[in-house]
Amino acid sequence: MQDRIRRRCCERGLEAFLPLVLADHTFDEDTVLVGHSGGAALLLAVLEHIEARVDQAILVAGYCTQPGSEDEPVLQDAYDWSVIRAHVRDLYVINSREDPYGCDDQQGRATFDRAGGTQIVRGG
Repeated sequence: MQDRIRRRCCERGLEAFLPLVLADHTFDEDTVLVGHSGGAALLLAVLEHIEARVDQAILVAGYCTQPGSEDEPVLQDAYDWSVIRAHVRDLYVINSREDPYGCDDQQGRATFDRAGGTQIVRGG
């Protein structure tokens, strides 16, 4: 999986984020992860690939499906949602009703429906 993400990022001229994050950080039961927009999509991949269970993951204006017309290099084609759920004690999905980049409450609902946790929707 990491090779596929590395290849996709390199094809787009970007560094391979996931291998760098996994290599440079330690994750344990005291870890709290926060990701915004594409960082939230990256955190889903992190949760899928770590061995530990973290305390919390907070996904702000995130997405798990294509939010717009442009390709997203950190977005995976598919996620193992059961593994993601097993690697986080509390998951929070926070989106607004309206988002100019397509990371709205429907994107939050798509993530919540797959990963569970707590969904928070803010007004416009």
